Amino acid sequence: MTIQYDYRALLLAAMAAAIALVLGAPAWHAAIGVAAVLAFGVAAVTLLTPRALPIAPTSPEVLPQVPSRRGAVHPLTPTQTKVAALVAQGLTNHEIADILVVDERTIDNHVAAIFDRLDFHRRSQVAVWAVEHGLHKPDVSTPK
Repeated sequence: MTIQYDYRALLLAAMAAAIALVLGAPAWHAAIGVAAVLAFGVAAVTLLTPRALPIAPTSPEVLPQVPSRRGAVHPLTPTQTKVAALVAQGLTNHEIADILVVDERTIDNHVAAIFDRLDFHRRSQVAVWAVEHGLHKPDVSTPK
């Protein structure tokens, strides 16, 4: 988890502390009250400010085409199928999470579920399975 600081709120709290040192205990309580109200207002404005969502890469070589579940011959969900295809491309969980715009822990859970459903223990087994089921076509060109 990444912690992000609202520097305006920190500045207001520092100003309140300075006021408390100068004015004494009664003013300290007043300054803390003011700082709390201001910090809440800053936090509310920060939370309510619209932000653009990250755009996931959609190039065809990165995001695999997932076959329809109708008549599926394998036990994976559509999301697990996408993750398996990306594992077959040799991507790490962190890279897969960036592509699918989810938390890395979510990908950890998907990979664990894939291992469980397919009774596998290694990513290489998932890669072989993905190739066998047409989810990934490995590059077989010979190096020059």
